Amino acid sequence: AEVSVRVTYCRIRTLPVYEQVESMILLSRRFRPVSETKDQQEVLDKKDIVLSTCGTKGVVRLWKASHTGSDGPLVVSELSLLASQSEKEAFGEDNGGYTSLHLTSLSTTHWSPLLVVVDAEHNMTYLRMGWKGSTLVFSTDRSIVGHNGEILDLSVVPKGDKLVEEGDKHTVAVATNSSQVRLFGLSEAKEEENEENNDVQCHTALSPRGMLDGHTAIVLSIDASPCGRYLATAGKDKTMRLWHIESQKCIGVATGHTEAVGSVALSRKIGCYDVGGKAAENGAGSFAVTSSKDR
Repeated sequence: AEVSVRVTYCRIRTLPVYEQVESMILLSRRFRPVSETKDQQEVLDKKDIVLSTCGTKGVVRLWKASHTGSDGPLVVSELSLLASQSEKEAFGEDNGGYTSLHLTSLSTTHWSPLLVVVDAEHNMTYLRMGWKGSTLVFSTDRSIVGHNGEILDLSVVPKGDKLVEEGDKHTVAVATNSSQVRLFGLSEAKEEENEENNDVQCHTALSPRGMLDGHTAIVLSIDASPCGRYLATAGKDKTMRLWHIESQKCIGVATGHTEAVGSVALSRKIGCYDVGGKAAENGAGSFAVTSSKDR
């Protein structure tokens, strides 16, 4: 006679994380950072339930819950936060948040488990989990950048003081089929040797560094100042905007065109960007040129 087995799942506990969760991964012991010291073991015990979440807030978080009680039904404690992406590295809620989270097969090393998170702009970010003293932290290993449309214009920002993130070789401003301009860091190329044929391959990656949001229609043209401090953008909203790159704030808006502004350029003499006062008013300072089909 055939024997049928019926499995019934029952809810043990509801654990709130206070955001719309788009993806969650339950991490088994072999996919967690190893707790080597006593302080680390107090933070993360091998019996703890560990999971990672991402969602509409655009932050990857690592949580733990503990078993409570040895007899009777299984009881799970409240969730406590183990690690969270820093505000600087997180994609953020305003940008659309994260859409999915994945665990790579490379994570079986124990020492530095690797997660892959996908954001609303189709960028993939590789995150490593590791110990910093007795604290668990996320660190960005690399990012693979995608776009929602064609790239209409881009500008490599000259390297200036405090404008390029540590480890970045250049900052690149990109105008896609959007009203927003995105900033990316281009890291130094890393050389890796292929053991099979002794070939040396160079790898580099773009990492998100910010977004300039202010235009009300698609941005068509961008240009960086030679000093690396400013970026001019122009678009279909008939305006030109001037941005301070380090603070990522708009510091000026030029109006007057009656049609879309198809091109913008900043003056090329570096010294002119330090000219102020009456000298600048008399034409010795920097300037911008725009063109449009409004004639």
